[in-house]
Amino acid sequence: MSLQSIFSAVILMVHVFTVHAWGVSYTREESRFIDTVGTVYLCVDPYWEPYELLHEDGSFTGIAADLIDRISQRTGIEFEIVPTENWSESLEYMRNGKCDVLAFLNYTEERAQWMNFTESYYTTQNVFVTRSEHPDIHDLNDFTSIRAVLPEGTSIEERFRREYPHVEIILVETEVETFEAVHAGKADFTFRSLPVAAFLIRNEGWFSLKVAGTLEGYDNNFRMGCAPDLPLLPMILNKGIV
Repeated sequence: MSLQSIFSAVILMVHVFTVHAWGVSYTREESRFIDTVGTVYLCVDPYWEPYELLHEDGSFTGIAADLIDRISQRTGIEFEIVPTENWSESLEYMRNGKCDVLAFLNYTEERAQWMNFTESYYTTQNVFVTRSEHPDIHDLNDFTSIRAVLPEGTSIEERFRREYPHVEIILVETEVETFEAVHAGKADFTFRSLPVAAFLIRNEGWFSLKVAGTLEGYDNNFRMGCAPDLPLLPMILNKGIV
C-alpha cells in the first residue's frame, strides 16, 4: 500500500464524523445531571498522533480532540484534561478515580468490567507494519515463531494474548517506540492503526517500513470510556455522537 493511498484514507476517515445542527433532547434526569455535574475530568493518550497530543502548555490537539470538542458543544458537557505521562498511566488514573472519562479507546470485555462505554464515534483499520523485506502477513498462525511489539495496555495486546498465544509480545510505552523497534529489527511487526502508521512512517522517515496486511474483525471502533459512578454520562455523550 502506497503512502499516498494511506494519507487519502486518513483524510476520508476524518470527514466521516458529522454533527447535525438540530438540538439534542434530554430526559429530566439527564438535564439535571448536565446542570449539576460541573467539570468532567478527561484522560487521554498524551503521545498518540494524529489522534491525540497533549502539549506542554496543556493544550490538547488531534483528531480525537476535534471530535470531543464537537461532542462537548453538542451536549453541554465541559471537559478538563488530566495530564498523564503515557497511556498506561491514563488507564491507571481511570481505575483509581482520578479521571471520569477516557477519550478514545476500543471496547474490550476486560475494560467493560470497570468502565461504561459510549457508542463508537470513529472507526479505522488496524494494519500490520513490518520491514520491507518481511513477507506480508495474512494470518499469524502461518508463523510458528514471530515477535510483535505493542504499546502497553492496548486492546490489541489483550486480544493477541488470548487469540495468538504463540506470538511473542514486546511491550513499550509509546507508539514511536513501537515503530522504532520494528525499524531497528527488534521485532518482526507491529499491528497498529492505519492513520498512526502513516503519520509516523512519514514524520520519522522510516521508509524501510511497509504496510504488510491486516486481520478481519480487528478494526478500531473508538469510544469514550466512562467511570461507573456516572451511569448517565455515556447516555448523554451518545446524544452528541451522530
